[in-house]
Amino acid sequence: MELTNLNIPSWSDLRFWLPELILCGTFLLALLGDLVVRGRRIWVPFAVSVFGLVTAGAYAIAAIEDGAGAGKTIMGDLIVVDGTAVYFRLLFIFAGLVTVLFSWTSEEIMGARRENKGEFFALTVLMTLAATVMAEARDLLMLFLSMEAVGITSYVLAGYMRTTLRSTEASLKYVIFGAVSSAIRSRVYDVPTAALSR
Repeated sequence: MELTNLNIPSWSDLRFWLPELILCGTFLLALLGDLVVRGRRIWVPFAVSVFGLVTAGAYAIAAIEDGAGAGKTIMGDLIVVDGTAVYFRLLFIFAGLVTVLFSWTSEEIMGARRENKGEFFALTVLMTLAATVMAEARDLLMLFLSMEAVGITSYVLAGYMRTTLRSTEASLKYVIFGAVSSAIRSRVYDVPTAALSR
């Protein structure tokens, strides 16, 4: 009887999730662009990231003006697109765009001795995507997965400057802290399931 109450996702749900799909495509294109140019033209992943973030922001603003998806539950009740989710979606996209623009002028990130510069822009877009999904999560499982995606990306970005002792130490401490908090979260989320099984 419970199977009849399942909310199966449909392709029509994706129209309410266009900014996130654009961010996902931007991440893949920025990563692929950096792989193709092999670091010789660093502006390629930078331009792809900026264009993708601006486009995602434009679609998010257009969704507000159209009133589409206000209080809409999609993806099999895993995601909700309401006023709060749209607000944080715009906030995170704006923060990601500012981060990418400021990092272009940063000596620590774009210095002559720095390697894998293009990956920084791709990872910033990925973190923006994970943060927007975290704000839209309606299910504990989706919230947990999005938080883990934000955490893993943060570990990599914290240790981005591998030749700097501070960066390596920060990344290691962040990984240990994240592992402990993930274990605690997974244990807390498992309690209702264990209680129901009894």
